[in-house]
Amino acid sequence: MRTPTIVVGTDGAASGNEAVRWAAREAVRRDLTLQVVHVLDWDGGTSALAEFAGNNFALARELADIVAAAGVATAHDAAPEVEAEPLTLVGRPAARLLAAAERAELLVVGTRRRNRLAGLVFGSVSRRVARHAPCPVRVVDGSPGATRQSTHGGT
Repeated sequence: MRTPTIVVGTDGAASGNEAVRWAAREAVRRDLTLQVVHVLDWDGGTSALAEFAGNNFALARELADIVAAAGVATAHDAAPEVEAEPLTLVGRPAARLLAAAERAELLVVGTRRRNRLAGLVFGSVSRRVARHAPCPVRVVDGSPGATRQSTHGGT
């Protein structure tokens, strides 16, 4: 069973912020809540363990929480009446976003890359979530001056 939520992934970059703004307006339009998700990209492997050992992981987690909270602020700037909450996850971004979207009505992600053949907007994370999401996906192009969005159905 789906819950009345839109999940939006953000990395704090311009494309992620554009996705958050679009998702906030859509959540208000649909009368849904918004969950702003930032994924701290960490796979738990040995190199990642060395990189994030001790206080470094705590600092990385704190910064990730700040990115998620800033996403909520961006959502409120775009749609002041939106009910939004931050969520910080740890792991591979595509996998964690797909898990977060298991019970969502819509998953929204941003991208800065274009598929040259089709003229569609896809980066590595957006391509994976669009292909495997359990719900519809909206890919928002965050490139400077871009206005294109792509919607993909869930499985």
